[in-house]
Amino acid sequence: MKPSLLEIAESYPDICINVKLSDLLETFRQVAEEIYEAHEREKAVKEEDYLVSREEAMKMLDVSSSTLWRWEKDNYLKPVRQGVKVKFHKRDIDALMGR
Repeated sequence: MKPSLLEIAESYPDICINVKLSDLLETFRQVAEEIYEAHEREKAVKEEDYLVSREEAMKMLDVSSSTLWRWEKDNYLKPVRQGVKVKFHKRDIDALMGR
C-alpha cells in the first residue's frame, strides 16, 4: 500500500519538494472539490433529519389542519412529538410530495 502524502511529510519533516504551480493549483482544486462534496453530503443528511412544524407541513403539503390530523390518525404521516408540539420529518413530507 502506498503511503499517503501526510505520512511521507510526517516521516521526512525536512524534505524539500519542487512542485509546479499548475500541479499545486490542481491539487488545491481537487481538495476543495472533496471538501465541497463532503459538505453537501453532510447537508443532505441534516436536511433529511430536519423537523418542520405543523403549520410548515400544512403549507408544504397544501392541506388543512383537519387533513393533517386525519393523516396522523391513519398513520399516513407520522408525527414527532416534542412535549406539546407536533412536528414532522421533512423527509416524510418530501416522500409524500414525490421528491
